[in-house]
Amino acid sequence: MNVVLTDTSGSASRSLSGYRKRFRIECLFRALKSKGFKLESTHMTLHVIVERLLCLLTLAYLWCVLVDVLKRAP
Repeated sequence: MNVVLTDTSGSASRSLSGYRKRFRIECLFRALKSKGFKLESTHMTLHVIVERLLCLLTLAYLWCVLVDVLKRAP
């Protein structure tokens, strides 16, 4: 069970929508860093190369997510 705490100024559905987006981004960062692609272990420092690698790894992550979603579909 998950609990999301929020202030009273916004609606619950808007708060949950924002939390869903944030959680997806956290999952991406987790996969890129410690749980999957291990981006930080490349030790790259050139901005252009890191940017390209980040784009490539993001596409690879999205591909993995889509394949898993399609695999689970009835």
